[in-house]
Amino acid sequence: MEPSVIGAISDCNTRYPEEKLHEPGIVALQAYDAVWTVGLAMNEGTNSNGRQLLETILKTDFDGLSGNIQFTGQKLEPTTQFQIINIIGKHYRELGFWTENLGFSHTIDHGVYNLSMESLGDVNWPGLGGRSSPPRGWDLPTIERFSVDVFDETAKHLKYSLEYEFIPFGGTYTDLVKKVQSKEFDVAVGDIAIISNRCEYVEFTHSHTETGLVMVVPILRHSSRAWLFVKPFTKATWFLTFFINVFNGFVVWIIEKNYCSELRGPVLNQIGTLLWLAFATLFSFHGEKLHSNLSRTATVIWLFVALIITQSYTASFSSMLTVQNLKPKIANIETLKTNKAVIGYSRKSFVRGYLEGPLGFKSSNIRNFTSTDEYARALRSGAIAAAFLEAPVAKLFVAKYCKSFIIAGPTYQVGGYGFAFPKGSLLLPDIDEALLNVRENGVLKDLEQRLIASEQCVDIQSDNESASLSPQNFFVLFIITGVTSSTSLLIYYFRAKDRYENSQYNGIWIAIMVVLNKLGHHRNRISRKVSDVADENPENSPNNLHSRPQA
Repeated sequence: MEPSVIGAISDCNTRYPEEKLHEPGIVALQAYDAVWTVGLAMNEGTNSNGRQLLETILKTDFDGLSGNIQFTGQKLEPTTQFQIINIIGKHYRELGFWTENLGFSHTIDHGVYNLSMESLGDVNWPGLGGRSSPPRGWDLPTIERFSVDVFDETAKHLKYSLEYEFIPFGGTYTDLVKKVQSKEFDVAVGDIAIISNRCEYVEFTHSHTETGLVMVVPILRHSSRAWLFVKPFTKATWFLTFFINVFNGFVVWIIEKNYCSELRGPVLNQIGTLLWLAFATLFSFHGEKLHSNLSRTATVIWLFVALIITQSYTASFSSMLTVQNLKPKIANIETLKTNKAVIGYSRKSFVRGYLEGPLGFKSSNIRNFTSTDEYARALRSGAIAAAFLEAPVAKLFVAKYCKSFIIAGPTYQVGGYGFAFPKGSLLLPDIDEALLNVRENGVLKDLEQRLIASEQCVDIQSDNESASLSPQNFFVLFIITGVTSSTSLLIYYFRAKDRYENSQYNGIWIAIMVVLNKLGHHRNRISRKVSDVADENPENSPNNLHSRPQA
């Protein structure tokens, strides 16, 4: 870079230190080259007029900061190098450069070139929340996006570079292949089924998906009916119910044992009585046998909770028995046709024709659906007994509803997705060869696995598990009975503590009074004995001592 340019940049950095990028952009470099071009022309012809100056400028040929400066037909030759800038809000980030016939590089001169822009690093695309993967320009359904990815990989395996641009089309698939026939499109890429009537207009590549039409039906649960009675509640609900029962029985036992001799005795007898109090409440109320209002309060609240729990259990258990009895088992299409069951199919027009023709279903028993969510709702509600989907769509559907539906019966060989080319296209054999390479080297399999993995299973729980009642269904009830029983127990504890302290205090006073009484009785006995001795010996009487003569 010229010393004068370096000096100008340094001066700019000093005057505007808040600027994050201190290097000049491409526009500044082009401006510098323009000034430099005029300056060189003026130095070569100082006495020239304007026309001669213009002719001198047009003869300019040098390597400027923005690229080669050379004019052809009074116009600057198109630049073969471009700087790539990533605009992020009010700021920007310089990624690198692109050079014609060379590719992308981080530097403008003598750089390492790469045909992929990924070599420049991540790009912050506007409107995508900082996503680094480039947008395709329109939202593609999953299968169509898969077809586009396959075509991209196929183009990379060609022996030459193929430039192409995707243009969205909103019509039917038959209209699309007709557009290819009329040369409005060079090729049609998407989930286009290979069927005979479309081959009248175009030629197809080899199928890049599994061919076939399959039947999807609800999963029949084979859970053991011997343990079906535990299914209405989850494990956590069973545990919490048992704990609350035992706790309430313990509270009643603690409070009532001072009133009833049956609640006292050996340890095993008390444990048995406690458990009886815990679970007998679920079936009856023994209020007439309770002596404390505290135990009655705890029991009444628990009886209310127990009533709701038992009724909920009965309703859920009855529902499970009914559902299991009504769920059909469908293994093949003969069962569907015998039962005259209603079936569904995808939006593809050829599927309906295949169902009515080779498979022999009546037109009145066929329903059309346009989305996987509609299939799922119809199958779960019983509106349709089965859905017939193309194999790739069926795999995605089963991956999304992994615990609710399953593919059943044979695969009917029809369809398969391919790319449509005009008849006689010279590109078709090369695309077929490249597609075979994509399949043989495992790239196609990886794309299929990523396609299936992209569908998150929405069935978090199985049907039986989702129908089971969890602790959240009784959370408030458990809180109410727990707080009531705990409050009764605390009140009983503090009352018992006060009675115990009072009994100790009274006992001390009683002991003191007994001792004092005993001491008072002993003093009276001593006084009485002294008086008795005086009466028996009058000479030793105090009155007589004063009258005794002195020696």
